[in-house]
Amino acid sequence: MLDIVDTAFIDALTREGVPVPSREYVTTQGHAVCDFLTRQSNFGEAVSFVQRSTIWDANQSTDVAAGAIVSYCPQYEVASQGEMQQTYQKTLTDMQAIQRDLQGIGDGLHGIGDGLQGIPGHQ
Repeated sequence: MLDIVDTAFIDALTREGVPVPSREYVTTQGHAVCDFLTRQSNFGEAVSFVQRSTIWDANQSTDVAAGAIVSYCPQYEVASQGEMQQTYQKTLTDMQAIQRDLQGIGDGLHGIGDGLQGIPGHQ
């Protein structure tokens, strides 16, 4: 039975584009998420734990943590759904702020470029 769960977990991560170095690596990290949640039931902290202790980036770590909960410790699923939504919303808000900052930088660079047109020797 556990082998089926492991396979489903790995298949789901693969479909999401999460690198799978080995079956053992992924399943060990999945179980580590559940162990972490027994000590601290905070989805955001579990994602940070995965990111700090594995090869995966923030998005991949979120997929791993969510997949681990569904696969290995569904008792944390209900509690984590609200936290996942909050984490997602905060990430989205942060990304929108970064996008605005980059747009402002782009506009500033465009203005600098326009200003350089009037300086002799710059084309």
